[in-house]
Amino acid sequence: NNAMNSAHLLLGAEGLLALAANGVSPDVALEAINGSSGRSLQTQERLPQEVLTGRFAYGFKLPLMAKDCRIAGSVMEGCPGATLL
Repeated sequence: NNAMNSAHLLLGAEGLLALAANGVSPDVALEAINGSSGRSLQTQERLPQEVLTGRFAYGFKLPLMAKDCRIAGSVMEGCPGATLL
């Protein structure tokens, strides 16, 4: 769950950076994303409320997220053909 959660955060943030570099404001980008199948908790709540505001009060500590992602990576190492971003 947290591996998917962090992947959504990463992909959303990278997407916003790429779009901003091409002249699309984050607010416009998030409106389009959240009005389509690309939306997630990260694009609807976390990116606009925590990242774009610079607040970064996510409520889940980074070391715990990293631990969960390491566990997910270890599990996936034993799955042929599976990859973890």
